[in-house]
Formats: sequence, C-alpha cells, structure tokens
Amino acid sequence: MEKLLEFASEHTILVLALVTVFVLFVFSEIRRGTRPFRDVEPGQATRLINDGAVVVDLRQPDAYRNGHIAGAANYPGDRIEAHVDDIRKRLKKAHQQPLLVYCDTGMTSARPATWLARQELGVEVINLKGGVTAWQRENLPLKKG
Repeated sequence: MEKLLEFASEHTILVLALVTVFVLFVFSEIRRGTRPFRDVEPGQATRLINDGAVVVDLRQPDAYRNGHIAGAANYPGDRIEAHVDDIRKRLKKAHQQPLLVYCDTGMTSARPATWLARQELGVEVINLKGGVTAWQRENLPLKKG
C-alpha cells in the first residue's frame, strides 16, 4: 500500500488521467444504458428488415442518393420533427414493425433516435450500430438513386 501511495504522489498526472478515463467510462456506460433505443449490428438489421422493419436513413439527401439501404426512406436527422407524421404512416402500413434508423457512422443518429423513441410511436426504435460504414464493411448492398 505504501508503494501505491508513493507511486501516486510521484505520478500525479498519470493518476489523474486514470481517474478521468474511469469516470468518463462510467458516465458513458450509464448514458448508454438509459437510452430509449437499442443498437443492432448489420446482421441483426438485415433480419429486422427481412421481417418488415421500417427503415429510415437520417443522412442528407445527397448521401442518400449516393447509396442507401434498399427500402429506406430519407428523412434527414436534423429535420426529423417535420417528418414524424410520414413515419407514423409508414409504421401503420408496416403493422407496427420496429423502426430502424441509421446514419453514416451510427453516432449522429442517436439524437434523432432518442427523439423518435420519445414520440410514443408504439414501436421499438433501433439504431444501426456503425451506420452505413458498418453496413458496407459487412459487404451488404446499397441501392443508388
């Protein structure tokens, strides 16, 4: 124990860095655990799509045109509120299947996914972990146009 205290007193910056990383890790895990949506890998996403999930591409229209998951509707994440009625209609037609959302990397879709999950759509909101990047890494097809 003495050596540990001696090390800590001689390497204050290292100890502070370790504590900071630990606190950030705990905060990140708590935040991830309280999100109102869940993440899925591309393989799980394909099963959801095959089972009838409603797919929403949250990227900008030019990115959507360059390649998107087949059957995905394009509603940019920064304007998702304006499209919630269209999403509700799609969900109703799909007989309340889950809503799968994605972006380029799976990071920027978190905010719109949270917002959608709080809209009481009556379905589970699911985020594609890693977004289109992960989809392509798995050699899954994208539709152009």
